[in-house]
Amino acid sequence: SSLGHYKNLAMERAEEALAVSVMERKTQEKLRENAFEAYIQEMNAEEQKEMDERTSFQYGRSDTEEA
Repeated sequence: SSLGHYKNLAMERAEEALAVSVMERKTQEKLRENAFEAYIQEMNAEEQKEMDERTSFQYGRSDTEEA
């Protein structure tokens, strides 16, 4: 029957829409994860830079104090 055919088409389209939606959601999650990882790396690099600056400042002070 043509009604059954339309139901099958509607079901197929709904399944395709769901698949696309799931794929888009996974893509968005991955982008969010990548952005968070990049943020963490940036924060770690900034923290390391600050620690390096403190260390070089401390060593610089101790060299001048001994001289």
